[in-house]
Amino acid sequence: MRLRIIDINFTKQQDWLFKLADHDGNEHYIMSESFYRAHNHKSPITKNELDYYDRGQWITALVEEIEDKSVVIKC
Repeated sequence: MRLRIIDINFTKQQDWLFKLADHDGNEHYIMSESFYRAHNHKSPITKNELDYYDRGQWITALVEEIEDKSVVIKC
């Protein structure tokens, strides 16, 4: 699915790094690396992509429902 980055968070106040939205306005998240480890998933982004991604960019991603959030598990 195509998702657009709508917000970025590099603080410890939230457990997500990127908030994304699909064409219908539904929210999806790229979570912190520790979140993925705790749920037996590998982070879908590399450190290079972490520096490259910015608000407004579109990515193609696979999402899964984890802890009542739509979480990106593969880009």
